[in-house]
Amino acid sequence: MTEKVAFCATLSDSGAYGPFEQPKDVPFKKVITNIGNCYNCSTGVFTAPVDGVYYFSFSYHAGGNRQSGLHLVKNGQFIVQSEHIPFGRSMDKSMDKSMDKSIDMSMDKSI
Repeated sequence: MTEKVAFCATLSDSGAYGPFEQPKDVPFKKVITNIGNCYNCSTGVFTAPVDGVYYFSFSYHAGGNRQSGLHLVKNGQFIVQSEHIPFGRSMDKSMDKSMDKSIDMSMDKSI
């Protein structure tokens, strides 16, 4: 029998998060759903309960004159990343960013 696994989480209901001087882990602490309890909102880590292909999607709003980005990391290795690097002299340097990725994962491996 296959276990059902799904989770959806957000940072919070509030506005801006950051800026930060150094890269840091960002756990998405507001959990909307966590079927299978495989997502840990304290650490931001998802652990696969069974071997399979898992689909991950995230989006964010990058604004202002600061560089921003999100990186999806599996077992310490970058899998996919999205970066916002402002350029030009325009006052509005904001941008909505999103990305998704299907990842083959073995049981008990984390992302």
